[in-house]
Amino acid sequence: MEETWDRILSVKLKILFLACKHLLPVMRQQQSSCLINISSIAAICSMGLVAYQTSRAGVNGLTQTLAIGNSK
Repeated sequence: MEETWDRILSVKLKILFLACKHLLPVMRQQQSSCLINISSIAAICSMGLVAYQTSRAGVNGLTQTLAIGNSK
């Protein structure tokens, strides 16, 4: 069960975090960019798949935090 949790969070959330980590410096340098992350309705609705739901909610939280922290 823990292995499944780790795999889902790595594939669905950590990869997005790493992509943003490398994209944000380029976006800041260009001073004009837009980053769009796609989540799922699972982020706000119970689906019984706790790791998947958590990863999607994490995408929403990460995106919101990045948007607020990098706005002009």
